[in-house]
Amino acid sequence: MNKIRLAIIDDHQVVINGLISMLAADQELQVEFTAQNSGELLDKLETVVPDVLLMDMQVPGLSGVELGKKLAKQYPA
Repeated sequence: MNKIRLAIIDDHQVVINGLISMLAADQELQVEFTAQNSGELLDKLETVVPDVLLMDMQVPGLSGVELGKKLAKQYPA
């Protein structure tokens, strides 16, 4: 069975840790990486593209809306 690969972007580590803890109970999910700002996310996406991105709309760098538009263009699938 292939796991659903996730990435999380949030500028609060406590939120990231909480999401990881909650998601760990589901054997079908795997957190590939986390990021705390848009630049870090974009860097990590160059090597790993997850199936799902859990995104805080207010992180340092690009706004959530700007980041969403950029990601939709770069990763249309």
